[in-house]
Amino acid sequence: EHELELRKAHDECSKAHDECSELTTQLAAAEADLLSAEATLSALEEDMEMKAGERIEELQRELARLLSESSSNLTEVKSCRKAQQSAIERAAEAQSEYESLAKEHADILKERDEARHESDELRAFNAALVGHQNHKQKIQYTMKMKLE
Repeated sequence: EHELELRKAHDECSKAHDECSELTTQLAAAEADLLSAEATLSALEEDMEMKAGERIEELQRELARLLSESSSNLTEVKSCRKAQQSAIERAAEAQSEYESLAKEHADILKERDEARHESDELRAFNAALVGHQNHKQKIQYTMKMKLE
């Protein structure tokens, strides 16, 4: 009976040993899979870091280019604004000068019209004063007045 118990215990021990061997094999396979996964993960991380670094450098170059372009555009806009302001000032000066000249022109036209009217009145008055009956004398007198 003791032998039977011993045999049973031995069988159980043998069975447990087999299970342990199987588990050890499975553990070794799992460890190998884990090492392989860690190596793959490490390689992927390195690859991603390298690609991220390249992308960051690319974006930094693009940002530098855009900043330079923006600075250039800003300088051009400032220059255009100065030119526009200068043109507005010159246009205002020209408008003011035009208005002044237009007023002066209107005044000169008015003076001319007044002078013509006065000249016509004086001519009529002079003709009345001179009152030449002789047409030839009247022509000579008119020519003399023109020469003076």
